[in-house]
Amino acid sequence: SMMALLSKMSVFCQLREHQLRVVVQQATCSLHHRSEYVVRPGGRCPGFFVLAAGVVHIIRDGRAVRKMVHPASFNERALLHDELWETTVQVASREAEIWTWDKAKLMTFLGQSKAIQQLARQASLQDMGIRLRELRRHRELGSGSSGTVWLVHHKLTRTEYALKKLA
Repeated sequence: SMMALLSKMSVFCQLREHQLRVVVQQATCSLHHRSEYVVRPGGRCPGFFVLAAGVVHIIRDGRAVRKMVHPASFNERALLHDELWETTVQVASREAEIWTWDKAKLMTFLGQSKAIQQLARQASLQDMGIRLRELRRHRELGSGSSGTVWLVHHKLTRTEYALKKLA
């Protein structure tokens, strides 16, 4: 069920059952087919998406930069920062079931919960514009034959990442 899947997703897991019911009632469900575009770049994206079934590719500058497998969410950055959509989301599996929420309604509802903080965290992790010089090494997390993994943080946002330096 939609409630069961959403309750396991980091964005919605801290919501109480009655809050989750409201979120479920606001969702629009759509079925997309292979090669169909879910979102195209250039405009303001109207909502928040959850990939409930199937696989999609995130495409930037004509090449797939990320493969998303259900369950997953996308559009956190545009939802929070009113940014223009910069990538294409295209269905890679035979079919993909996608749930969508209207931006204004969802933000009004989530603004009253800790879910908005989780959305901000997820959005910061998806920033593809980070430069190596913007990161500061904190400590070594581990090393092996293929390289060393460091805990780093972004100098401005303080967002933490694991960064692997290949040997």
